[in-house]
Amino acid sequence: MTTFKKVFLLLPCLSILLLYACDPAQNLLVVNKSNADASITFILNPNSQRYRFPEIQNTDTLTIQLDTSRANSEWRTNFGIGTWKIQSSFDSLVNLVTRIEIRTPHTQKAYNTPAEIHTFFENRITGSRKETIEIELK
Repeated sequence: MTTFKKVFLLLPCLSILLLYACDPAQNLLVVNKSNADASITFILNPNSQRYRFPEIQNTDTLTIQLDTSRANSEWRTNFGIGTWKIQSSFDSLVNLVTRIEIRTPHTQKAYNTPAEIHTFFENRITGSRKETIEIELK
């Protein structure tokens, strides 16, 4: 086998390996599966420096209203590169949020303590590389 053929065969393999080795984006995904309008509100710690929701600027509250239409049944935001299993990244997200309120026609639930918020996010980590926190509103 010529050197050219070896390089030609190895190049795609190396490219795939390098792309897979890159860290994924850390995402927060909210999906409305309630068959009705639903919302989630995050009350934020104004002193948190590590993470910020890009959607808000001068407030400590982010309310996401979702309906059942395909165009408005989910919301996603990106928190940078890495996975949620990196403890410092996960702790920064938990420290950012001081309260979570979920409202659907079937449920009204609030998470108020750091332990509740930690468990809420941790139980929803998904993805092959643990890169997404998926919150389903039911």
